[in-house]
Amino acid sequence: MTNLAMDDRYFPLATAKGGAYLDPSKNVRQFNQTTHQKAVEYLPVDLGLKSGAKIIWTSDGRDFPTEVQQLVNKIRGFENLQPNWDSYGAMPHDFRSQKTSLELIFYANRRCTFPSIVPLQNGGVGLRWASEGRELEVDVRPDGLCDILFVDDAQAIENETEEPIDVIESKKWLDEFWRAG
Repeated sequence: MTNLAMDDRYFPLATAKGGAYLDPSKNVRQFNQTTHQKAVEYLPVDLGLKSGAKIIWTSDGRDFPTEVQQLVNKIRGFENLQPNWDSYGAMPHDFRSQKTSLELIFYANRRCTFPSIVPLQNGGVGLRWASEGRELEVDVRPDGLCDILFVDDAQAIENETEEPIDVIESKKWLDEFWRAG
């Protein structure tokens, strides 16, 4: 099974036994796959984002997960948004929201599917999950704090944060979303 984890530390990208890297198209790749039958944990791979976000990838011989690459590419695309990109005065993407967004995406993936993601007018990243009449919206602000809205139609519940919360508290809301299902 392929595992992913966030890591803010810097390490060289490769070892003598193999490694992972970002190719010219900015896709995560691996080299020297002679040990592909065993789980191989590669040193942190820089995702090529302005935030400098890196992940640790434990490969089981399969390629880097397509879904993760698509989300990273989508976030990378947000970096090109110009002021007023929505014609309603939206701010350009603020890369400071990237690490928190990726951390929540990887945390959530241990429990369910990847979210849909959207750029936010304030320069942040919106993460959206939906499952069986339940919705969870996490808006990651440029400062890395989050605003959250949880809706459960079957239980007629609608909860939201009153003040922005940090990534640790946001993970508790993610846990509650899956417990409610």
